[in-house]
Amino acid sequence: VSTSEGITKVFEKAKRYRESRAKDALILVHFDEIGLAEASPNNPLKVLHAHLEPGYPKDRPDYAVVGLSNFPLDAAKMNRGITLVRPPPPTTDLQKTMQTLCKGLTDKLDLENLAKAYYQYYEEQPVQDYHGLRDFYFFVKALAKKWPKDHKTRQSTIFRAAFRNFCGLPDEVLPHSEYAKSTPCLFIQKQWRCLGLEQWMSKKTLNVLDLVAENLNDKLCARHLLLVCSGGTETAIGLVQTAASHAGRQIQIMVGSTFPEDRSDHYAFSLLKRITLSMEKGDVLVMRGLDVVHGSLYDMLNMSYTTMGGKQLCRIALGDADMLTEVHESFRCVVLQEKTQLDKLDAAFLNRFEKHCVGIEAGMSEEVPLKTVQMLRQQVNLAAMPRVEEIFVGWGPETAASLVAQVSAEAGSACDNPLQLLRHCWLRLASVATTDGMLRATELSELAGRYPKWPQEWREQVFAQPQSLPEWIKANGWQHPVEPETPPTGRFAVMITMSPLHINLTELLKEQVPGIACVAVDALTSELDLEKKLQEFGATSLPSGSLLLLQCRANSPHVELVRHRVYSQLPGDRRALLLLHGDRKVLAPSDS
Repeated sequence: VSTSEGITKVFEKAKRYRESRAKDALILVHFDEIGLAEASPNNPLKVLHAHLEPGYPKDRPDYAVVGLSNFPLDAAKMNRGITLVRPPPPTTDLQKTMQTLCKGLTDKLDLENLAKAYYQYYEEQPVQDYHGLRDFYFFVKALAKKWPKDHKTRQSTIFRAAFRNFCGLPDEVLPHSEYAKSTPCLFIQKQWRCLGLEQWMSKKTLNVLDLVAENLNDKLCARHLLLVCSGGTETAIGLVQTAASHAGRQIQIMVGSTFPEDRSDHYAFSLLKRITLSMEKGDVLVMRGLDVVHGSLYDMLNMSYTTMGGKQLCRIALGDADMLTEVHESFRCVVLQEKTQLDKLDAAFLNRFEKHCVGIEAGMSEEVPLKTVQMLRQQVNLAAMPRVEEIFVGWGPETAASLVAQVSAEAGSACDNPLQLLRHCWLRLASVATTDGMLRATELSELAGRYPKWPQEWREQVFAQPQSLPEWIKANGWQHPVEPETPPTGRFAVMITMSPLHINLTELLKEQVPGIACVAVDALTSELDLEKKLQEFGATSLPSGSLLLLQCRANSPHVELVRHRVYSQLPGDRRALLLLHGDRKVLAPSDS
């Protein structure tokens, strides 16, 4: 219930029920996760005061009210009722829970050690409440699925169960493994003795792709997934697509809208209809930026299902209304969250997921790309005068790894040593180098002093790049019709420019491409407007190779949605260019 009107409707519904069906019944109004409404900018709970303390001549409220919350409400509301606080369970309660969930776990010492391991980790974890009781319960359920008798198999079972349920912490709060480039599980690192593991296992890691694939194939004790992304969500989407294809699963991707008219219940309801369709079909549903409906999906994210007639049903809430929808046994939800936005999520939301961190470099396993990433970062820092962003537009923490991964994939076995791969990366960087930054790097930087032959060669590479949009179109062959079976990656591009947003590019490019249509993204008011523009472009009689030019500010919140919709809806004989207008201050990542 996200508004005052919604809460009022709930009490009116209770009143109608009493008047029409049961005048002598005791009516209870139950608010689940009432703390979420407390955090809402609409302040919807202000109308509760009159219902909790009705005033003279009444001596008590008309209806009983119960609210469940993960954090305290304000004093004005709590003083109008009885507040019960449930502290974290002690180790004795944890042991009883483990015995109930895992019948094969009967050894008293095992129970004590596993309960002690979680309790100590929970008290000392670097991010408060990042992991909680749900993580522990599903850890125990994973053990219950197969609790082996022999010691070595038991260690392996505990290790994988811990890695599945206690990962996902940001790299900044974790020590890195000495034996791998990815990050070990802090729960295992801190509590390996209590878990009955060997010390070397505390530094061992598991591949994220394997963990995601294991989750998608696990129908008994797997939760929905939260993938914490660094440097964009493309890597995480690719990872889920790979894991789903290996499992023979269908994947659906949904990206939320940030347009002003899409902050309504109507838009939220349209999203919920698409989500329920995926739930019924058993898809792997990837969600990005759908915060507007997270509150409606808490039962689904909790995997709190009701079985009726041999079918799993789940309650989906919207305002004061709710509906039951069928949930296929294979359905799995994957929420993508940028690492920089992680602190905005509440603990109750985080604890519902199996969490993993996804980064480009963490997914690398071969020595040549990993070494190239290190060398490229070192050289770029030596070339920085005064900052990296002054040379390379849009440089961020994952840029080096992303560039190396892309160049390595395109070159294949042709680049079999780090120096050769590094040379190709510098050639690719020439396309995003500023002229003044390049001149400072090649004349004044420490890198120019260490490698005397490098400045002249790279300067020539930068000047050889297209210096205008018409030159870029000609260099990439976009003045010609689209070749048959050209993939979307060859027909869609994103370009950054420091030119003003109001330039008339239709006049500039009408002689350069077979046909052109322009869309001012920031002038649109809803996702429906964007969809109409894409449909109009596809329905026109423009020739093959025609260009859809989308312009917006470089820091526009709509970029992710536009990229997703254009990539998925672009007709096979057309091209699209997303042009991001900005300046160096806007384009420099805040966490770089």
